[in-house]
Amino acid sequence: MKVERLIDQLGDLERCQRQAARVALIAMGPAAVGPLIARLGEEDGLVRAGACRLLGQLGDPRAVEPLTSLLRDEKAYVQEAACEALGELGDARAVEPLIACLGDEDLRVRQAACEALGKLGEARAVEPLIGRLGDTDSDVRRAACKALGRLGDARAVEPLIARLGDQREDVRQAACEALGKLDDSRAVEPLIARLGDGHRDVLQAACEALTRLGEGRLAQAVTGALGRKSESLGELARLAAKGDRRAIEPLMARLGDENRELRKAACEALGGLGDRRAVEPLIGRLGDTDSDVRRAACKALGRLGDARAVEPLIGRLGNVYPEVRKAACEALGRLADARAVEPLIARLGDNCEDVRLGDNCEDVRKSACEALVAIGLPAVEPLLARLGDEKWLVRRAACETLGKLGDARAVEPLIARLGEKHWDVLQAACEALGRLADPRAVEPLMARLDDKDSAVRRFACAALGRVADARAVEPLIARLTDDDSDVRRMVCEALTHLGEERLATAFSQALAGESGELVGLALVGDLRALGAVVGLAGPSIEPGLKALQGALKSRFSQLWCRRCLARLGWHTTPSGMKWPACRICGETIRVTHLVREAVVVLDENWSEDQTLSDGVLRVNWLKRRAVFDFDRVEIVAATDEDVERFCIQVGNDTDEFRQARYKGMPCRVARQCALSENTLRILRSTFGEMVRA
Repeated sequence: MKVERLIDQLGDLERCQRQAARVALIAMGPAAVGPLIARLGEEDGLVRAGACRLLGQLGDPRAVEPLTSLLRDEKAYVQEAACEALGELGDARAVEPLIACLGDEDLRVRQAACEALGKLGEARAVEPLIGRLGDTDSDVRRAACKALGRLGDARAVEPLIARLGDQREDVRQAACEALGKLDDSRAVEPLIARLGDGHRDVLQAACEALTRLGEGRLAQAVTGALGRKSESLGELARLAAKGDRRAIEPLMARLGDENRELRKAACEALGGLGDRRAVEPLIGRLGDTDSDVRRAACKALGRLGDARAVEPLIGRLGNVYPEVRKAACEALGRLADARAVEPLIARLGDNCEDVRLGDNCEDVRKSACEALVAIGLPAVEPLLARLGDEKWLVRRAACETLGKLGDARAVEPLIARLGEKHWDVLQAACEALGRLADPRAVEPLMARLDDKDSAVRRFACAALGRVADARAVEPLIARLTDDDSDVRRMVCEALTHLGEERLATAFSQALAGESGELVGLALVGDLRALGAVVGLAGPSIEPGLKALQGALKSRFSQLWCRRCLARLGWHTTPSGMKWPACRICGETIRVTHLVREAVVVLDENWSEDQTLSDGVLRVNWLKRRAVFDFDRVEIVAATDEDVERFCIQVGNDTDEFRQARYKGMPCRVARQCALSENTLRILRSTFGEMVRA
């Protein structure tokens, strides 16, 4: 018969023949069941095994008893096939015989029995299957895990949790999957611990199981963090802020992973959790074989802020890799522990002469500087001591750091550094003094405005701008004529900081041929920038000067030089341009006021040098003891000797402008001023009119 021939082919040595026979027999359906059952006693083991599997696929319950008898077959592969078939049939009559097979000496039979019992779904199998979780063979243990997951009985929870620590990753994976199906909260914490498993499949299974248990947010955050996803790191931090720090254990477990990327990711994640349980494990990673992991451990320890990390981090300051030294500096800055001051100062002179990577380590020096600033006052005295260090890098960094620390004790030592020969150190000293903004630095910084090195002049300008002391305004304006355009630009910036933005703008615009703002300043008596503009702009400023002449025509006589106490005159440049400046010093820097009338006053009871009110300048000659461009004389309270000395000075004055005016100048003597007739006679002969009032 055809069916018998097909059954015979199940024992054929050619696989393709066996497969063709199986397909044909399946196609025959129920008609093949009887002949297949009849051949279960066939001498050929391959035929018996093939008949078992086909009966399982055909699903006819008549095969249960015959198949059960084959569970004791002499051939293990036949027993295995019978187990598989009974599992497919799903008949409860097979439960006890299959349980008996769990103790078979052949591991394939035990594995197949586990799988079949899982499919049958009978609670009677739970305890026997739990017993197989400790099987000597990992495939049997894995099959038992899966079967218990399918059965869904809570008795299996604790035994399955125990299998999460199995030495074989496939068993751990199966245990995770089973616990996810059991939906028991007792499995949550053990599954979270498995998120630190070193095998990706186990990690994924634990994550999926936790998701089914309602802990997907945590699971996804941990797995994402290990993948260095920034959003996952943020999620872990948010969970930690809410008190959920359950990720700490799995992440710490990954610190020892053979994959350096996972170790690095674990360090980064632990730093954001704020849990000090991670401190010691992270300290252990400071000696990792990979420099990126060491750097990540430094950063994490800095974020955790635990003092236990100070000494280990100090030890990393000498690491061969600059990025590790930089991270150690940054971490020590976060910890702000005074023990780190001297080691950090040593890094201010960081160089890479002995480092095989060969970078310039500027980042390390900057990080050390910032760390010292974070430590604060304990760093001041040690840094002051290093201002005289033989290494210029250390001196420079000490200046920079002291400037940022903002301690007034550094002012005088930094002023002393203004005589520094090394360009970088001098720049750092100027910048530091600018940051400190102490008035004591103004005069020393102004002295550097005349330095022969244009770079030094730039530094001094910038520092004076930050100190913002009005004494620096005129010296800075004088530097508007500097040959170096960068110095002039820095002067303008400094003047802007000092409240002279309009003047700086007028200067810059005038050099570009736009003199409107310069004229506007002149109309209010401010010609301070004019001299610099004329000296630098040349013929290009001529249209502006012509406009200036017209604008000043009605008030030219009221412009006044404060230094010389003299009126202005028209000066001519080598190119023939006329421009207004002090008729004595030829400068415009100090022309700032509109003086309608100047009065020289002799009053021994007056304590001030001079006053300006409503366009009237009153100057106390008894204080000044020098003549100037005055328009009239007032003697309020003075001795004969003082008045005569004043008259002698006037008589000896060689200034042609003033000489021509004295004889027509009024002189008023207060009635209460008791002067001798001789003194009064001298006054009458010196000035045009003397009146007592």
